[in-house]
Amino acid sequence: MATLASLNPKLDLIRCPIRKRHVQSTSEERVRCALLSMMIEERGYPPSLIVVERKVTELLGSFQPKGEVPNRRVDILCYLPTLTPLLLIECKAVALSAKAMAQVLSYNHYIGAHFVAIANSTELRVVPASPWAEACMQSNPALFENYLPSYNTFVLQK
Repeated sequence: MATLASLNPKLDLIRCPIRKRHVQSTSEERVRCALLSMMIEERGYPPSLIVVERKVTELLGSFQPKGEVPNRRVDILCYLPTLTPLLLIECKAVALSAKAMAQVLSYNHYIGAHFVAIANSTELRVVPASPWAEACMQSNPALFENYLPSYNTFVLQK
């Protein structure tokens, strides 16, 4: 069977530790894969409780919200052992902004994770999910953590 690399040998690929396959090495994909590797190898996140690049509609289960659900994909979603959403992460290839935080919060309106985060290649901002998270980021970015707590730390805080 032909792979992406065999079809185009100049195509750069990177291995995703969750999807267990190679994907095109875009700037955002490199951020996502590096963050996933750190989550699993250094912070103790169980790979079996992480999903990557899933449509918001696929993550709703039996919950059917009023109105139209955005036809978008979440970058990373980590669950508690009870399959309750714990941490929703939006990865960016560009500078982190209030717009990126608004994006992840809009997804979380449907997902209901306890924490949300935005990340790029140099920064990671994690906050408890709340309606005021976007406003806090604009007025005082120091309120946001610049590291990712361990899975066990998050589980204890939820």
